[in-house]
Amino acid sequence: MKLADVIVLYKEYRHTDTVACAEDLPDMGIKTLLNMKPVMSLYDCRQIQIYRTTLPLNAQLRGSDQGI
Repeated sequence: MKLADVIVLYKEYRHTDTVACAEDLPDMGIKTLLNMKPVMSLYDCRQIQIYRTTLPLNAQLRGSDQGI
């Protein structure tokens, strides 16, 4: 982070916000070129966990996802 000029991260799991994040990038790049320095911040949410957002692959292949 110390050497980065611009960093844009996805904010949603499954990366459904790629377009919104990409739309932020040109504006941030132009502001950086004009020496308008954004304030960097970093927050450690101390959370490492797997959150399944889809059914297991085996259940999908068997078609046994009814009733879940």
